[in-house]
Amino acid sequence: MSQSEQPPLSILLIEDNPDDVTALRRLLQRAPHVRTELTVVSEFEAATRALAQPFDVCFLDYQLTDYTALELLDRVSARALAGPVILLTGHEDFAVDQAALELGVADYLTKAQLSPPLLDRVIRYSRRHFDDQRQLRRQADHDPLTGLLNRHAFLAQLHGWLAEGTRREQSMYLLYIDLDGFKALNDNWGHDIGDRAMGRVADRLAQRLEPGELMARYGDDEIIAAVTHAGRGTIEDRVAAMLSDARAPLRVDDEELIITVSIGVASAGHAPDDPTELLRLADHAMYAAKRAGRDAFRVYSADLALPPRGRASLEVDLRRALENGDLHMIYQPQLDLTDTHLLGAEALARWTHPTRGPISPGVFVPLAEECGLIRPLTLWSLEAVVAQIEQWSRLLPADFRISVNISPSQLLNPHFPARLNTLLDTHRGVEQWLRLEITESFFLHDSAAEHLAKLGRDKNNRKKSRTNGHGLSLALDDFGTGYSSLSQLARLPIDTLKIDLAFVSHLIDDPRTAALTRAIISIAEDLGMGVIAEGVETEDQATRLIEYGCRQAQGFLYAAGETRDVFQQRLMDYQTADARPRLDS
Repeated sequence: MSQSEQPPLSILLIEDNPDDVTALRRLLQRAPHVRTELTVVSEFEAATRALAQPFDVCFLDYQLTDYTALELLDRVSARALAGPVILLTGHEDFAVDQAALELGVADYLTKAQLSPPLLDRVIRYSRRHFDDQRQLRRQADHDPLTGLLNRHAFLAQLHGWLAEGTRREQSMYLLYIDLDGFKALNDNWGHDIGDRAMGRVADRLAQRLEPGELMARYGDDEIIAAVTHAGRGTIEDRVAAMLSDARAPLRVDDEELIITVSIGVASAGHAPDDPTELLRLADHAMYAAKRAGRDAFRVYSADLALPPRGRASLEVDLRRALENGDLHMIYQPQLDLTDTHLLGAEALARWTHPTRGPISPGVFVPLAEECGLIRPLTLWSLEAVVAQIEQWSRLLPADFRISVNISPSQLLNPHFPARLNTLLDTHRGVEQWLRLEITESFFLHDSAAEHLAKLGRDKNNRKKSRTNGHGLSLALDDFGTGYSSLSQLARLPIDTLKIDLAFVSHLIDDPRTAALTRAIISIAEDLGMGVIAEGVETEDQATRLIEYGCRQAQGFLYAAGETRDVFQQRLMDYQTADARPRLDS
């Protein structure tokens, strides 16, 4: 494109001497390689407003009537402007030169040396240098994956926000956003898809920002944002909209993913002078949202369950509990719906903290997933259940099953099959009573079938031993709520489906849920699989499940989780030579 075809450069001149304005205008018109369009301002406030607008180059006179260029630059920060600033002076002054460079000025010229070729060169070189420096600053201040600010740049700007009383008057909030289950997504799909999914979610969230608000990638799966609220609805409305944006299905390559987020909100009023403390409060609120079931938000208040530093402390305590064997298992009975015979149980890990008392699994299981403890927690649970089955072997009928949950992360561990083989060889005979429960999120991974083939039973030959030499039962937990498809179900070595309580709880009041539940039971029957309904709480639900052909269930209608000793006594009470254990009402 020739010079005449290029749009003119927007030149801002801050000058209060009319003769100097006329002289510079004439020189710019004669510049050989640039076309310019000049805007002139002189008053201090007008200059600050003009500098806040887009421009290509600013020529700034040093000595104006009511202020100096250095005073103006101290107010606006040249490094944050849209283009380079070139200082003009009546005479050379090294002290002024150095002070201007410190404030971010691109060049320093005396008016006596100005000429069209010099202005031409200075404009072109200063713009190129400014663009290069801006790119370097962007690389230093922004996360390369999401394009958001990085942690260092965000905290620096947040500190400036908190120092401005006007921000607090507008009600500034810090949002701490964590992507739910992101580690499992990376483990199952790989980091390439995980990274692209992270970028897509970040783009969606950033669309909700108003001009001037801040957002940064704070960690692998964490985003933080500083937003102002000045009467546009409520802060809760804005955060709820972010939740909705995040959970909308997104497609990466040929895969459709649904990613939810948990958001903690803290008002700057809780820590008006301390960015670090404000982050802790928002982080605390975010974990309250996690405990509430994820895909949720919580606004910080003093009555939230854990103190701001509680999560880090709880992680240390969980590591210690796993090392010392301080967790325990409870057993929730599973029974035949038609005659209440006891058919099995689900083993569930529980933790009683020495000072805090019982810690909900809704708290410590997500914590284990996020801090890398889920594999040792899964292995501890499996070892505890296998050892317990061996102790109970004389009390258990041949068709009895005790289930234990195996995390996707553990299943993807290449050393897990060998560890399982060693465990079952040590406790010989227990495999006939053991069932491994696997959540649907595991099937995000392309090699799910390959991993399960090493553990599960051959569906075409129920008597045939597995590839690892042990006849294990495999159950698909929470079926219908996540990622599995019918094509996967047909080819995986699964012998039992567990209908999630999300279906059971709406079985009576939602015809669509009832139809889906009936279809799941029918499909399982056609594939030769057993079905267990979770979360049965009413007689109506049990009756409807029986009508649909489901024969096994667990839930509070029959029994909650029981300690080892209570469940063992139940087995002993119902042990007879000619009858299976029965669960009395």
